[in-house]
Amino acid sequence: YLLEKTRVTTPGPGERAYHAFYALLRSGEADRVSSLKLTTEPADYFYLNNNGAHTGEPGGKRTDKMLWDELDEALKAGGWTADGLTELWALVAACLH
Repeated sequence: YLLEKTRVTTPGPGERAYHAFYALLRSGEADRVSSLKLTTEPADYFYLNNNGAHTGEPGGKRTDKMLWDELDEALKAGGWTADGLTELWALVAACLH
């Protein structure tokens, strides 16, 4: 996947950054979120809350929790191990810090 710097650092007004950020924060996995030194509120993060970015749910009757469940299932189906996922989410969290 292409991780486009401008989309991470400056989402357009009313737009969201990468959905994986919001899905992780609102995953419902309190232990994981806490271990990554994150909160569950996207507005707490500069990159998710600047330039008038949208910090709410994605819409279309889908929630970030639903996106998380789909993403987690897809990554596991793709062969990601528990250790690999831990490292992946640490990298995602590092982008938010």
